[in-house]
Amino acid sequence: MIDQVIHTGIGAVPSASGEMEGTYLGLRWCGLSAEQAANLTARLEGIHAVPGGWSLRDVHRLRFMRWLVAAGRLGVDDTVQEG
Repeated sequence: MIDQVIHTGIGAVPSASGEMEGTYLGLRWCGLSAEQAANLTARLEGIHAVPGGWSLRDVHRLRFMRWLVAAGRLGVDDTVQEG
């Protein structure tokens, strides 16, 4: 899922449309509520449940953050400098 990428001028970014939205919409079509469908979509992406659940927007953000870490664009040394 995360291996689907769009190549842009600044590098490859994970596809924001496609399988994840298809999964979410399929679950909604089968009768799940928006919250249930988003939580199950998150679980299928390997994101564990949290109190209050996930929204599809949250899943997109977490997936993007995962990509940033995997691509080496975000890491331990990326901290806010106070001063």
